Amino acid sequence: MNTTLGYLLLLLFFMLGVFLILLGVWIGARMYGKHSVEVEAECVDVSTETVRMGTGPGDYTYYKDARLPVYRYRYNGVMYTSQPILRSNRRGYRPALGPTTIRVNPEHPERVYSPERKYVRILLVSIGGAYVVLSVILFCVFRYLGVL
Repeated sequence: MNTTLGYLLLLLFFMLGVFLILLGVWIGARMYGKHSVEVEAECVDVSTETVRMGTGPGDYTYYKDARLPVYRYRYNGVMYTSQPILRSNRRGYRPALGPTTIRVNPEHPERVYSPERKYVRILLVSIGGAYVVLSVILFCVFRYLGVL
């Protein structure tokens, strides 16, 4: 293996991990930072359906029983009825009808942040962290073995 290529691949792997960590942190900051406010709301409907995602017939993935709540809430004196962009069929995700608290974007109050974003954030940071740790371990092992 060419030493320069080895360093480049490890650096790419490391950079991908850092990018995923930063993306996860950015998603969390958008949801819980200055781009979000907590609002009292009422879940008025939860649509449950099978969703087809993909770019073409050979690429379709079907998500059975994906849930999408519809919220009614008041922000700055204006009544909104909206739903988050993310649907989920995660086993533990069971939005219930009735009063709840949600997070919305104060600049665009019609945009509801899905509570599922925190799981996306956790997943991205975890995978990114694993990439970073693995690239550091591989670097140390390769240096120790004299490969790099």
